[in-house]
Amino acid sequence: MRPAFEVAFRTARAGESAEPFVSAPRLLSPFLAFSRLPPKALLAARAALDRDDGFRARVSEAVGESEVGRASWLYLARPDGWESELEGLVMEAAHRDDARIAARADSDVLRRAEVAESALRRLTVTQSNTKAEVDTLGEQLAEAQRKRRQLQSEAAAALKGRQAIQDRLDATKAEYAKLQSATAASRLETAKLAQTLASTRAELHQTRAEADAARSEADATSALLAELTSRLEQSRRGLEQLLSLLDPFGRQAGALAVGEGPPAVGRSGAPSVRPSIATDPESLPRAPLRQPARVRTPLALPPGIFDDSVEAARHLLWQPELVVLLDGYNVSQEGWPRETAAEQRQRTMDLVNELVARTSAHFEVVFDGASDALGTAPTHGAARNIGGRRRLSISFSPPGVEADEVIVSRLGRLDNRTPAIVVSTDNEVRRRATRAGANVVGSRQFLLAARRRGPGSTP
Repeated sequence: MRPAFEVAFRTARAGESAEPFVSAPRLLSPFLAFSRLPPKALLAARAALDRDDGFRARVSEAVGESEVGRASWLYLARPDGWESELEGLVMEAAHRDDARIAARADSDVLRRAEVAESALRRLTVTQSNTKAEVDTLGEQLAEAQRKRRQLQSEAAAALKGRQAIQDRLDATKAEYAKLQSATAASRLETAKLAQTLASTRAELHQTRAEADAARSEADATSALLAELTSRLEQSRRGLEQLLSLLDPFGRQAGALAVGEGPPAVGRSGAPSVRPSIATDPESLPRAPLRQPARVRTPLALPPGIFDDSVEAARHLLWQPELVVLLDGYNVSQEGWPRETAAEQRQRTMDLVNELVARTSAHFEVVFDGASDALGTAPTHGAARNIGGRRRLSISFSPPGVEADEVIVSRLGRLDNRTPAIVVSTDNEVRRRATRAGANVVGSRQFLLAARRRGPGSTP
């Protein structure tokens, strides 16, 4: 009877929108807006049709039997004997449903039987395959057990080997500890030997330089002595010739000799006295000998501190009466490579000013004048007096001259008794400075050392 219930909702909606307005039954009002009727709506429609005969008459007049079917029409129109006829229709429908259900059940049983038979066949094949797989797995299990026993045996042997290796490793560690201790002692001894070697080399270098200077002086003296001897010989010959001419008789011309022979008789009959010329080298005048120049000796480093290290730079910067020759742009480009030339110069001078205030060293900073990035003409000198002494000088190299040449030239003019440090990473400058007896420190090591307070302090 669903068609009858749906017609009831259409009739109720039509009355709500008709003129004049016809109110829908109260039971249908909650479901009038639904496009699809739920089971509760169908139950509400049945209750409304049973309780409201007027509404049921309106619905019955709205449709015919052909539109809703015999059962729905009987329920709406309700002619005499409609209930028994409707019950008969319901029974027929039930019989039809039972037959359809039975047929469907038979079909389901047949289909299930076919499925079961197919499953049985598959199960049989699967069982056969499973038996084969079980046999295969049994063989594989036996092989796996055999391999497991073999691996267990190998693992036991490996454990024994591992223990042996561990024993050898422990022995090696003990030996390594002994070697480390011996190496530390060797390094200390090497540092001492290196310091002794450096001092010996410096002394040898000084001795060689003094020997070279003495040899040069001796060569010059020998040349002067030879020249004086030659002049003396010429003078002696001239004197002999003169005495020959003065002797009227010429009897003793062949006997004339400087400083020997009998006395000659002059025109007055008195013996003439011939001058004697000394040829003893000790009696000849000597050229004054120059004292050989003293060769500069690099400052010695404490044991365990190596050349061109940060520790070496820290130790050297706090030595008394020290002159530090510094390549300005070499240091500034190492410390502040991304800044302009003017900013690099300012940072370098700020750092050097701090060192001037913290140390007793004299600093001479040389910048390349031709490489001034601002294009301005740099001044060629600046100085800072500390405690009445000029402790800081700043200069720029002349046009066409690099700061390296200025530094090497200034090092050559220093008193050899003054300790000197050259700060640069240029290989040629470092080589020439080392040959001149100065200590050499790289720009990076200088920057790291300059940012600390002093010897023995923490960074």
